[in-house]
Amino acid sequence: MELLASRLPAPLHGGLGMAGAALATVLAQCLAASIALWRVKARANRHRLAAAATQAAAGAGAAPRGLAGWRGGAARFVATASAVGSAGGAMLVRTTSILTYWALATALATRLGSAAVAAHHVALQVSVRLY
Repeated sequence: MELLASRLPAPLHGGLGMAGAALATVLAQCLAASIALWRVKARANRHRLAAAATQAAAGAGAAPRGLAGWRGGAARFVATASAVGSAGGAMLVRTTSILTYWALATALATRLGSAAVAAHHVALQVSVRLY
């Protein structure tokens, strides 16, 4: 996102210093979030239409709503949620450990001075791009 923020028109943050850079970053993040949301909604609509077409072809009528009408019932829902939760748990542990490491490294760099913080920021940005 920093790359997108740095490519925004110069008048947006030209002459504003840190506040302009922060504004450009926020605008870039909002733009990226709205594009991601738009793509998720489009994909969900596509899947919903495909499921309705499949059910109509099978003569099932309208798509059932809610957990009660879901084929497989609550047991299938719990099994699916458990599988998703276990993958989410692993991602939670991974993300927490990475963020903890970065926070500790940043705290150490701030004790070493401005040059160390700048070098740490460059190294951090490179590592973020590699993940």
